[in-house]
Amino acid sequence: MSSNPVYSQIRSSNRNTLLLSIVGLIIAVVVFVVFFLPYITAQSGAPRTLTGADITTASANITDLQPMYNVKIAGDEIFPNAYEEYTENETTGAFVSTDAYFSILMIGDTLLLVRTKDMVDDNTFEFTGMLVQPTGIGREAVDALASDFPGEKAFTVLLDTVTDQTPWIVGGVVLGLLFLAVLYGFVSFFTRSANPGNHPIMKRLKPLGEPETILSEIENERMLGEQKVGDVAFTRNWMIYAKGNDFQAVRRSDLAWAYKQVTQNRSVKSYFAYIYDRHGRFISIPGKEDAVNQTLTAILNYAPWTIAGYSNEIKQSWDKDRAGFLTAVDDRKRQAQQARQ
Repeated sequence: MSSNPVYSQIRSSNRNTLLLSIVGLIIAVVVFVVFFLPYITAQSGAPRTLTGADITTASANITDLQPMYNVKIAGDEIFPNAYEEYTENETTGAFVSTDAYFSILMIGDTLLLVRTKDMVDDNTFEFTGMLVQPTGIGREAVDALASDFPGEKAFTVLLDTVTDQTPWIVGGVVLGLLFLAVLYGFVSFFTRSANPGNHPIMKRLKPLGEPETILSEIENERMLGEQKVGDVAFTRNWMIYAKGNDFQAVRRSDLAWAYKQVTQNRSVKSYFAYIYDRHGRFISIPGKEDAVNQTLTAILNYAPWTIAGYSNEIKQSWDKDRAGFLTAVDDRKRQAQQARQ
């Protein structure tokens, strides 16, 4: 059994599943440790109070992707609402709304820009938020600070008190889905390794009979001789599509419908041979247009009773009147057999 090439494909597929799961686990753990763990740790405790010296030290380690979360900073003097962050109408350029305010907090002899959702008064000297590297509007505000207060020292970072949990919620959902995918990959690897019958290749063959018996029959026929057209092989009784870790087979007598499917993404066209058997099983064989045409021609020569081409009428018959569709296929098959006699 294990000498059958299909079992080698199954083992290779299982190894790929394990490898992808390991890579996915590494990525998930790194993302959690580097991004989520510092955020969760900082948010779960009391705000960390920073002095001016602490801000200077922290500035060297703060990046766009790694801010310092949940910090409390108090100043000696404030210039409230010095700058505004606002939205304009894209068409007219008219003012729409104010989104945030930037105040200037004096800490010792150094200025720190503080972003808030609402306006602040001139008696507010303490703020809680996260220290970030300024980007976009924040970067413009920091640059304006340097030009408006020439000769004054200013921190290169920004204290942002505006809390937006959306990126963390979305990121958490994505990370959770990644962990679930990794778990599914490991479970699939172990269950399919313990029992090859759990592999999709074997499950696709089950409607046709005992998969091991079918694989043995196919292998025996291939040893007696086969006709190859691209990635498709034809034996006396089986059409086989095998590429990479994919393996699918259709009994010659079960072939019912085949046509060329063309999809277009912008300027790129993709071509497929779509094949259906009488049990409703479906195989999609991709390739260049010439290769797909050759595959379809070979199928129609191999099983001339197969309905060829696509139309709304054919599709409707297949979906709504499968029995009538198969009756037409069987009539064509009898005619083909009579023609050979």
